[in-house]
Amino acid sequence: LDFVNMIQWNLAKADFTGASLCNANLTGSYLNGAVFHGAVLSPLEETPSSGPANFAYSYLFDADFSNANAQGVTFAYAFLFGKAATVSGASLREADFANAFLPEIDFSGVAEKDLVGVSFDGACLAGAGFQGTLLGKLHTKGFSFVGAALQGANFTGSNLDGANLTNAAVAADAPPPSGGLLKIVSHYSLGSIDVPIEPITWTAVTTLAPTDNTTFCPTGTGPCQGANLAPADPKKCPQTYWPVAVSVPTPPTI
Repeated sequence: LDFVNMIQWNLAKADFTGASLCNANLTGSYLNGAVFHGAVLSPLEETPSSGPANFAYSYLFDADFSNANAQGVTFAYAFLFGKAATVSGASLREADFANAFLPEIDFSGVAEKDLVGVSFDGACLAGAGFQGTLLGKLHTKGFSFVGAALQGANFTGSNLDGANLTNAAVAADAPPPSGGLLKIVSHYSLGSIDVPIEPITWTAVTTLAPTDNTTFCPTGTGPCQGANLAPADPKKCPQTYWPVAVSVPTPPTI
C-alpha cells in the first residue's frame, strides 16, 4: 500500500496490521477504531522517493498504532484519543503532532522511550503521559510544546532541558474536586459524518521534569517554576479552551 492515496476516505475499523504504508496519504480520513499494529508507516531506509505516511486532519478515535514504525509521520491536526488509542512500542522519532488532539495518550511506552525531534506545538495533551521519555539535552534535536495544552500531563523521570514550552498551558495548582475543564472548540467532519469533541476534564497538576536555563518555559525563560509557568502571551495559551486559534485551516480536498 505504499504511495496509496486515501484522502478523506471512510476507513472505520480498517485493519492495516503489518501493512506497508510509506508515502501513503490518509489526510482527513475517518479511521475510527482502525488498527495499524506493526505497520510500516515510514521507510526503514530512506531513498529519494520514499517518505512517511500522512495522517493530517484524520479522525483516529481508539486507533491502534502499537509497534508501528512511524518515524517522521505527520499527525498534524489529527484527532487521536479514546481509552483504546495506543502508541505503545511505536517508533515516533521526528513525528509531527502539531495542533493534534491527544488527551490522555500515553507516550511513555514508545519504542526506546525516544521522542527526539517530535513536535507537539499547539497540541492538546491534557492528561498525557511522558514518564521516562528521552527529551531535552539528551539529544541534539529538541522537543517542542509551543502553545500546547499540558494540564495534568506527566513528565516524571524525563528531562526537559532545552525543550520549548513557550506559551504552553501548565496546571501549576491542583484543580477543584470536580476537575479542571478545558473547552474544545474543534470538531471533525467528513460528508455526513460530523463528530463534536467533548470538553476535557483534567484532574491533576502538570508534573514537569527538571528544567534549566536552556529550557524555554511558558514565559520564554527557564528554569520552569513559579512565575515562569505563566504564559508570555496569554492570548496564545490554551488555559481555558483549545485550540487557541479557532480558525483551523481547512483540510485539503481531492
